[in-house]
Amino acid sequence: MRIVDGWSGAPVPDVRVTVNQASYMAAADGSVTVSMGCAIAAFSANGFLERRVRCLNETTKDGAAPLTLWPAASTEEAPATSAAAFPGDRLGGAPVPFYLSTEVTARADAVALWTDATVRAKGRGLRAHTRGSRGPRVAGFCWDPGRGYFVNGITVRPELIAGPTVALRAVLSSSGLRPHPMAGIMNATRPEAEISLFERKSLHMVGLRGHIAWPDNELCQGCY
Repeated sequence: MRIVDGWSGAPVPDVRVTVNQASYMAAADGSVTVSMGCAIAAFSANGFLERRVRCLNETTKDGAAPLTLWPAASTEEAPATSAAAFPGDRLGGAPVPFYLSTEVTARADAVALWTDATVRAKGRGLRAHTRGSRGPRVAGFCWDPGRGYFVNGITVRPELIAGPTVALRAVLSSSGLRPHPMAGIMNATRPEAEISLFERKSLHMVGLRGHIAWPDNELCQGCY
C-alpha cells in the first residue's frame, strides 16, 4: 500500500504500521508491504494524527486508493483539530441542506453573500433567518433548535445578515467545523475575516473521512 498526506497528497515516509503486534515501517515513498488478513491496523508518523483502520484488506487490495493520514503540523494543531472537528470525540455531522427564509431572500445582497459563503466553505449550507435580535458577540449568529424535525435553523443578528464573515462562519459551522483556538475565521475568541490554512486542511480532511472517532479511528457502521 502507499501512504500519503491527506491534504497535500505527498507520500509520508517513516510511517510505523502496527498490525496484531507486528510492526512495519514505510519507505521514503510512503510504500509498505503488510502480509496480513482482515485486521485492525494503526498508522503513526510525526506530524500526523494516528490513524486506525478496521480492515487492512480494504486498503491493500489491487487498485485501492492511497491511505491518507490527517496532518497535524504542530503540537497545538492536534488539540485544536479535536475541538474543531470532533465534538464529543466523534467527527462532526454532515452538512445540512441550504436554503434561506423568505425574509432573507427578499434581500439580494444577503442572498449573494450566503450563496458565496456556501461556495467558499464547500459545504451545503443551512437554513438562515433573522428572527430575534440577539446572537453571540463573536460569531454573530446562534443555532436555533426546535425549528422542526431534521431542520437546523440559525438566528442571525438582523444588522449582520448581510455580513460576509457571519455568513461564512455559519456555513462552516454547518459543514462540521467548530470554534477552535487556532488562527482563523472560526477562532473561538478572536475570529479573523478569512478561512485559515488550518481550517482549510480540517474541512478537506472532514470531507475525506466517514464514521470515525478521535483522533482518526475508523468505526464500524452502526457503532455508537
